[in-house]
Amino acid sequence: MSTGDGKIYEFGHYCLNLMEKVLERDGVEVSLTPKAFEALVLLVENSGHLVGKDELLARIWPDTIVEEGNLSVIICRLRKALGADDHDQSYIQTVPKRGYRFVAEIKVPGSRPEPAALPGSSASTIIPAGKTDPLLQEPSGIDSALPTGSVMESSDRRAGWLSRRPRWLLLLTGMLIAVIAATLFWLRMPDQGTVRSLVIMPFNTLSADSDDEYLGLAMTDALITRLNNTRRLVIRQTSAITKYANTKADPLAVGREQGVDAVLDGVIQRSGDRVRVTVNLVRTNDGAPLWADAFDERFTHLFAVEDAIAEKVTSAIVRTLSESERAQLTKRPTENDEAYHAYLRGRYHWNQRNESGLRKGIEYFQQAIAKDPDYALAYVGLADSYALLDFYTVLAPQDSAPKAEAAATQALKLDGALAEAHTSLAAIKTFYQWDWVGAEREFKRAIELNPNYSTAYGWAALNLIAQGRSAEAERAIKRALELDPLSPIINTNVGWIDYLSGRTDQAIEQYRKTLLFDPNFARAHLRFGFAYAHKGMYEESLAEFRRAFDLSGDSQALACIGYVHAAAGRRAEARRVLAELNERARRQYTSPYGIALIHTGLGDKDRAFEWLEKAFQDRSSWLIYLKVEPLFASLQSDPRAADLLRRLNFSPDTGKSQ
Repeated sequence: MSTGDGKIYEFGHYCLNLMEKVLERDGVEVSLTPKAFEALVLLVENSGHLVGKDELLARIWPDTIVEEGNLSVIICRLRKALGADDHDQSYIQTVPKRGYRFVAEIKVPGSRPEPAALPGSSASTIIPAGKTDPLLQEPSGIDSALPTGSVMESSDRRAGWLSRRPRWLLLLTGMLIAVIAATLFWLRMPDQGTVRSLVIMPFNTLSADSDDEYLGLAMTDALITRLNNTRRLVIRQTSAITKYANTKADPLAVGREQGVDAVLDGVIQRSGDRVRVTVNLVRTNDGAPLWADAFDERFTHLFAVEDAIAEKVTSAIVRTLSESERAQLTKRPTENDEAYHAYLRGRYHWNQRNESGLRKGIEYFQQAIAKDPDYALAYVGLADSYALLDFYTVLAPQDSAPKAEAAATQALKLDGALAEAHTSLAAIKTFYQWDWVGAEREFKRAIELNPNYSTAYGWAALNLIAQGRSAEAERAIKRALELDPLSPIINTNVGWIDYLSGRTDQAIEQYRKTLLFDPNFARAHLRFGFAYAHKGMYEESLAEFRRAFDLSGDSQALACIGYVHAAAGRRAEARRVLAELNERARRQYTSPYGIALIHTGLGDKDRAFEWLEKAFQDRSSWLIYLKVEPLFASLQSDPRAADLLRRLNFSPDTGKSQ
């Protein structure tokens, strides 16, 4: 059955609006994945008639071969969204071995707007109220798509896994989300004072199983992402709290160091099929306890228990949170616990920020996607991993960047309201595509969706400084620092913006400060070496570049060592480094940009431009700094540099993108 205009279907307490691409219950939006929405539309359009499994599979996954178990998961999600369990067929009837039938009575409203094509996906956009950030003056979205090619495991394999491994992981997430939701209630009680910022420490994990090592930091990372969806509190990002993992850091000291109003910490104890989570929330300024609780559960019906906890806590804060905020807080990124388990492991390894961690992260994100092809955050993790392998000159840009772009695009196809996905795509447009306007549009959209996402501001600053827009870059990185004052990468990029803006002494002080709270952060040592080299402090520069190379093995750090020898007049040493880089290039990717830098130090402009041209053909991410890099000052007035800048889509006169 279909309405006369094909736009609105009403049944029970529900309204399915095809024009708005939304399902509502009594005027409140019900969260559905794009695939679940497509399935519901097909069933409702054929109300009272059997829709075969093959037809559903062809409609939901066109041109993709998937297992029938995926369809069972989608129907289960729909029944749950309609307030029914998997055995309740009051809305969707199962016809064994054949398909499904929508059986609820449908009411057809009166006149409606003109028909539109059936949507292929849907996404909810939340536009925050309040002041407009300078980066948000011209917000724009994205309209891109990538076919889904991954396949989840069948229901039988899933059941087999459950018999082998306790389904405790997602319930644990539900518990911790409940804790976070409850904090929003307590932080706004009149007698608790004003709390606007929070740090979530890595939970200590007590387990006899070494396989659980990742859990504390990975779960904290997931909670930071989830809580950021409320837009109510400034939450310190994972990069700022990684150093506290597996330590006995005092929560109050951490809160004061991070400059936040409250601290949440806890302990996870796992024994067999049982997990106990003890959580404490304290106010930073006086140590006053705001909230504490403990959860001790046996995990036999994971999703039902998780839902019960989430519903109980969110109902306590309904007067504080809007309906959309409540939906975002309890929104599950996936219904597949195997996929979630793999995602958490992926994020844990990604946060190590080294080659080994990034490669392991890719493996786990791919596993998560294989289990749930609709898992948008897993695609974001995959995009971020490939992007960093490019930034760190581990993989050739042409090997890594297209994969990063495909993953970010797919994440946005699945959930267009993910600030993280817009940020990932913006980074690809900056460092690989050299699409300055497109990148800025994506950064603005990310900040529009989540004004407290420090990574978006930090990477936007790099986009701006590459174009020579120093003042705007400084404002963006300053905002990132306000949101995350102890993030090693943000502090390092503060110094990088200073250095590329001509404030070398200020950059040196910033790097010293950064290394005080994270002495082993390789990126800070690498950037520090550039500042010292520009000052002619070659021994100090060499020490920093060597430390960066020892920590990371980065070919770019090795090339910088060669540059310092060349600039200091040690030509034989510089040529030995060139030979080592050439030998290294036979085994793994080596950036042509670094080799161009050594030839610049040697004063060989022709060879320098030869390698810069190779870097251009290679689409090296480092090449974006050619216009503003002080170490290339001797080349920047050459007509060949102007030609390169033009092909990089820069305007050499104004520093603005064309």
